[in-house]
Amino acid sequence: MKKIVNTLVCCTVLVLATGCGERKQQQQETGHPAFDALRGSDVVVSVNGEAMTKQGLLDRIETEIVLLHIRKPNWPEQQRTAYRGARPPRLIAQWIDRTLLVQEAKKMGATANPETIQRSLDFLTSIAEKSDKKELKPFLAALPGGERLQRAEVEAAALAEAAIEKHLGEQLDVTDSMLEQVNEEFRKLVADVKKKNAGLRDKAKEVHQCLVDGADFAKLADEFSDGDDDEGGSMGEMAYEDIGDRTMREIMRSLEVGKISDVTASEDGWVIYKVLAKTEKTDDQPATVTAARILFEKEGEPIVPSGEEIRRQLAGQIRAELLGDWLNTLREAADIQYPHGEELFGKKEPKPSVPTAEPADGAEPETKVEETKTEEKAEEKPVEQEAKKEEAAE
Repeated sequence: MKKIVNTLVCCTVLVLATGCGERKQQQQETGHPAFDALRGSDVVVSVNGEAMTKQGLLDRIETEIVLLHIRKPNWPEQQRTAYRGARPPRLIAQWIDRTLLVQEAKKMGATANPETIQRSLDFLTSIAEKSDKKELKPFLAALPGGERLQRAEVEAAALAEAAIEKHLGEQLDVTDSMLEQVNEEFRKLVADVKKKNAGLRDKAKEVHQCLVDGADFAKLADEFSDGDDDEGGSMGEMAYEDIGDRTMREIMRSLEVGKISDVTASEDGWVIYKVLAKTEKTDDQPATVTAARILFEKEGEPIVPSGEEIRRQLAGQIRAELLGDWLNTLREAADIQYPHGEELFGKKEPKPSVPTAEPADGAEPETKVEETKTEEKAEEKPVEQEAKKEEAAE
């Protein structure tokens, strides 16, 4: 099963936020007065005695911003500022969970997988090549906290992943019976859609017979049509040459004003047309037709994923559920302290949601940074999402 390195444990580009003393570097303001007033060495949160300082959190945020800016050079300063203010609560929550996982790994005697570490370093190398440093070692040294902390962070992420694999083990496996159950659900869904679509033609024929018997077209269009046309099913006036659908164009040309078409198949489903008016071509105007329709829109058949895609999604869902339950248990048993309160950023630190799966190959993961107190939004992909995108693209 392909490893799913999620937001909690694939923070390969974040700075290890423990053991950071007061540093002689300019601190960026986050826009949260209570937090900004702290000294760099002040502890923001501790987990079973392992502490994260204000400086450690700032290092983590600034590293993300540096890496994102390299990948997106035109990232506006206003968005970077909003990002800086919005990220702390999430980063604290992620750090707590990963710290708990690393602590569990040490209790279990789990060791980091060298391949996991190498993937993280390869990702960092790909970013370093886009920077003015060009090579990994000087690039890491220039990041907040320096090379030692960056490499330690990579190790911690891999160690947390090792804890997950060792604790959850075979529970993460997707069995053949699970795959068959999902496939059966898809088969039923496809059959239901086909049955529903088949009934549409019968319905269209019933309405058509009503029209033949003298029913008002506009009233039936308002009652039955699934189209987004105007009142009475009106499609407005159209030049024949602008009608892209060949079948529809031929019907419009052949029908006399006031007449209706047979029930006709279209890309959208089944349709009945009525010609309301026509104009002849002139020297400066094309020939036109004014028409209305009653559309019985068919439901698109669901796209059934491949067996491998179903397996990947199931693996992600299983992992998310099991990991979420385990982390909840670890949090409840842990000694988590906030020396300066839990509401440094205006509210209690949120618990991070556990992703259900990696994005599909080539997919563009989407995420929104939370709103700042000034209501500004920074819509940008967090670095951990970019890291997963890189792995998925391999």
